[in-house]
Amino acid sequence: MIADLNRLPYPARELLHDCHGYEAEDMGLMMGSRGCPFQCTYCASKNMWTRKVRYRSVENILDEIHTVKRAFGTTQFSFEDDSFTTNTKLITEFAKQLIAQKMSINWSAITRINLLSYELITLMKKAGCNHIRVGIESGSPKVLRDTKKGITVEQMRTGAKILRDTGMYWSAYFMAGLPTETEDDIRASIELMKEIKPDYCTLSIFTPYPGTEIFEQLKRQDMVTEQMDWSKFSHASPHNYFSPQIPKEKFEELLDIFAHEVDKHNGNIRRLFKRAKSKGSVYIQQPSELVGDLKKYLSWRKNKE
Repeated sequence: MIADLNRLPYPARELLHDCHGYEAEDMGLMMGSRGCPFQCTYCASKNMWTRKVRYRSVENILDEIHTVKRAFGTTQFSFEDDSFTTNTKLITEFAKQLIAQKMSINWSAITRINLLSYELITLMKKAGCNHIRVGIESGSPKVLRDTKKGITVEQMRTGAKILRDTGMYWSAYFMAGLPTETEDDIRASIELMKEIKPDYCTLSIFTPYPGTEIFEQLKRQDMVTEQMDWSKFSHASPHNYFSPQIPKEKFEELLDIFAHEVDKHNGNIRRLFKRAKSKGSVYIQQPSELVGDLKKYLSWRKNKE
C-alpha cells in the first residue's frame, strides 16, 4: 500500500497492443487517488485500497495530463477515482490550475451526489469538466440504508438540481437485484430516475464481490460460496439473482421493465443533443472523436431495434 502515489510511474500507454488503434480519448483514463472513506456494502474498493484515501499531488496529475496530451493528442480525460470530490480543497486547486495554465482539455469524473455544491460544479465546469458520473443505485430509502450508502433520496434530489441548474452533463448508475429489495423497491428506483432526470443512465445487476460485507451476509444465508463459477457473473449476467424476496420470474420481468425505461430515457433526443454539446470542443479539436461517437450511437440504435 504505497502512501506517496507520486512515486508511481505513469501507466505505459505506449505498450498497449496495437497502441495506435485506440482513440485519443481512450488514453485519457486516469486515477488521482486511491481509497474510499465510505462504507457501501456492495463495493469492493475498500477491500483493495482500504478506506484511507491517498492522493496524488495536483502537480503530478497535471504533468501526466501534459504527457498524455503531447504523446497521443488527448483532449478528453476521464478520472476513475471512487469519489473524485472527496477532497474539495485539492479539487479546487486542480481546477484553478487547469484554468490558469489554459490547458484546453475536457474531463469527466466519478463522485457522490452528496459531495456537490453550486460553487464547486461551477468552478469544475469552468475548468473543462463536461461530465459528472454519480452512483444512485436505488430509489428506496430502505435499500439505501441496508447497503450503508450514506446518501438519502432527498440528497439525490438536491444534487440533481445542482447539476441541472449549472448545466453540467451528468449520468447516474442504478443497480437492481440487491438482496433486501422488493418489487416496490425496484419500482421506486424507476420512479426516481424519471423524477431526477439524469442526462444518461446505466443499469447494472447486483454482483456480490467476494470479501465485501454483502458477500459475507449472503454466505451466511447459503446464497453464495467462495467456490462459485465467477465466469457466469457480471453486471449484465442473467445468472445474477440474489433477491429472495422477489420470485426469479418476477425479478426478470422487473429487469426488462427497468431496462426498457432506461433505454427510453437515454434515447431522448434532447438528452442526446446535450451529450453532444458537452463534448463540442473535443469534437472541434479531435474530429475523429465525433466519428467514433456517431458509430457508437448508430451501433446502439441498431442493437435496440
